[in-house]
Amino acid sequence: MDSGGLRKPVSWACKPGLVVVGMDCEWGRVRAGQKVKGVDVIQVAPTAELSDSVIFRCGSKHGGVPEPLKEFLEDPSILKVVVGVMDAKMLWRSGVSLKGAVDLQRVIQLLGVTEHGNGLAGLYQGLCGK
Repeated sequence: MDSGGLRKPVSWACKPGLVVVGMDCEWGRVRAGQKVKGVDVIQVAPTAELSDSVIFRCGSKHGGVPEPLKEFLEDPSILKVVVGVMDAKMLWRSGVSLKGAVDLQRVIQLLGVTEHGNGLAGLYQGLCGK
């Protein structure tokens, strides 16, 4: 898909009333040969203000992903913006099937804005020139 193919998803994402949140997942380091079991922390940002972010501790020490948060993450009508597919993989390992998500790394590739890297900082620099 070229950048012209983004018109439909982008126009869908801009429709009035659509709930859009940013989110990020973190998981602990493991020793060589060990497998990561799932997410330890999920951060959800409902606005662009960092002070509005909510952090959920979801590791096995904390009982895993709470059911209301799982329902939220599996709701395809809420657009979740992530950076990197590993978040979805780690959520899956935690028993969550992430739905309604868009990976900004893929958007960066489709728009051809990769000269500053494919992370969030590179996207910001490429699109905003800062």
